[in-house]
Amino acid sequence: MDLNWSASDNTGISYYVLKEGSFEIYRGSNTTKELEGLVSGNNYTLTVYAYDAAGNSNTSSVSFTTLGSSSTTTTTTTTTTTTTTTTT
Repeated sequence: MDLNWSASDNTGISYYVLKEGSFEIYRGSNTTKELEGLVSGNNYTLTVYAYDAAGNSNTSSVSFTTLGSSSTTTTTTTTTTTTTTTTT
């Protein structure tokens, strides 16, 4: 499965982190990731964290169930914005 995402920020996005639960799958500047090894009939929740140079972050999650022998796919997307301001 290919997962694609996008994010914007007034100062630009420095990097992304993709996680399944607490397991980090990807860290870098690409906005796509090929997911391999998904198991039929399992539920997955993936979260993308977008970070700018100031350390501010935006989070978006998608939940889905892979197709089994007689199941359907359900997808739910949630977006949360977290702003962190660092003063030096």
